[in-house]
Amino acid sequence: TINANTTLYARWAPQSIAEAPGSKIWVVGSGNWTTASNWLPSGVPTSSDNVYIDAGSPILNQNHTVASGQSLTVIDQGSLTINPTVTLTIAGNADFNDRPVTLKSTSAGTAAIGQVTGTLEGATNVTVERYISARRRWRALTAPLMGSTNNSIFYNWQNNGTPSGSTGAIMWKLGANESATGLYNGGAATSILEYNSAGNSWTALSTTKGANLFTSSGNNAYMVFVTGPYNTSGANVTSGAAATTLSAKGELISGTVTYTNVAGATKFYMFGNPYASAINLKTVDRTGFGNTAYIWNPGLASVGGWTSVNMNTGSLAGNTIQSGQAFFLYADNASNSLVIEEADKLSGSNTTYFRTEENKVDGEMNIELNKYVDGKAELYDMTTVTYKGGNADRLPKLAQIYENLSVYQNGTDFGVANRTLVDGEDNVQLRIWQMNEANYQLKINLSSMKLPVGTTAVLVDAFLNKETSLSLTGDNLVDFSVTNNTASSGQRFRIVLRRGSIPVTNIEESQPYSIYPNPVAKGAAMQLQFSNRAAGKYTVSVFTFTGVRVQQSVVTHSGGTSILSLKLDGSYSAGSYIVEVMNSVGEKEQVKMVVE
Repeated sequence: TINANTTLYARWAPQSIAEAPGSKIWVVGSGNWTTASNWLPSGVPTSSDNVYIDAGSPILNQNHTVASGQSLTVIDQGSLTINPTVTLTIAGNADFNDRPVTLKSTSAGTAAIGQVTGTLEGATNVTVERYISARRRWRALTAPLMGSTNNSIFYNWQNNGTPSGSTGAIMWKLGANESATGLYNGGAATSILEYNSAGNSWTALSTTKGANLFTSSGNNAYMVFVTGPYNTSGANVTSGAAATTLSAKGELISGTVTYTNVAGATKFYMFGNPYASAINLKTVDRTGFGNTAYIWNPGLASVGGWTSVNMNTGSLAGNTIQSGQAFFLYADNASNSLVIEEADKLSGSNTTYFRTEENKVDGEMNIELNKYVDGKAELYDMTTVTYKGGNADRLPKLAQIYENLSVYQNGTDFGVANRTLVDGEDNVQLRIWQMNEANYQLKINLSSMKLPVGTTAVLVDAFLNKETSLSLTGDNLVDFSVTNNTASSGQRFRIVLRRGSIPVTNIEESQPYSIYPNPVAKGAAMQLQFSNRAAGKYTVSVFTFTGVRVQQSVVTHSGGTSILSLKLDGSYSAGSYIVEVMNSVGEKEQVKMVVE
């Protein structure tokens, strides 16, 4: 009944082609974009059409571009769903008018918003999905959204407390109050972590209700141990896994995204891909960050592991970051910036989610740490040694939660070590830690190295007192075991490149003393290893190649194999030196040392 107190509302939307010439108008409820009869006039819209959706919900099931000068408008009661693997690219104008838009994700792939070179308005009610396969693995995750309301992890990735058999993620912490924190009380450790750049450390979340997935200024990134959909019964906490889809709703991030001074010098920072699209790290503009990105690969080891890619020379596949994926960069300068632009977007989505390989470059030594699980060697960690000179691409190790492998130089663990070959020789100290009493394998590949004729390579095992010859042309697989003896891990292995024949197996007869790293950084300490030497006092002298003694120290060796650290004063210039070690009865041995 209409009376004097009744308020009437009127709306206009093009109901016929006469009202909106050159347009396609959605005229049914829900249906596929590619069904011609769902549009007025009949026919599937092309990039040269203006598109109006004022009621119903078309499902965009093929790639579509809003061309320059054209528009896509969702108004009134309309909504839009973009299917997995489908990309909507915007060169003209798209206005979602705060209406629901959903980007779907399944095992087949993930929907994307391609490059926005035109304008995107009203994208404040956008749901972005991320499919997660059924594996008990850590994932580096984010959501490409921003906003200040309903923005907690709990509201989004945990369905705001609504259990589901196919969506969200159960998260836990031993001793947690689930109703207050959103974390199930169980498990051996917290299943969601955030990275603290100031301390270069991980922090376990104590709540998902009080932690923001995104804010009004951008998206946050987390490490999440995803094992299955959100539930309150504890399913998949201690065992088992099920596929699930994470869902988040907010304002879509588009346009240029700039991060400035986000991390201090020599700090890692965890970035979340800001876009609902894959991006290419090779094209992003960065200042104050190195050339290497760390990407979490859930396919490694038993729960995943870090891989590194060179953002200058690595493959496109290795440098691709998917929608919903997070990654690490290392800041070598406190004055730093990262600028990600629409032009950095890539088309398509990758069903493997994270990459497992990267391109090798000339002058590179690749070392992998494998662990035997049920009789099969599984990749757990890796490190790389490059020979480019200087400090280019040198990056400290980003430690994992379990077994770790690094190149150990000057008291620092490196994930990527850049070293210098001196006359075709080098002495690369490795370190392994957080190991279990188990069987392992080192996989060493030197095939991309350009070594002088006559160079040989050996793996030195200080724990077993033996050397293993390494091939320069293919993979070298060396099995070993870690026991309850602390010497069976740590600084157990070294890779030695030297000119001439392979030495005999007995280290005591062939290499009583060695220096690592070699070259030694100017002003740093020299690490001098005694291999099976008698206990007593030793005189260590350093000479120039012309015979001038520049330093002398008396050290005490406790016997057997040990490492002594000797500080080199700042007067050393770059170049080659002779280190002479003399025991108490006057027997001398000499080792070449290079200072860089």
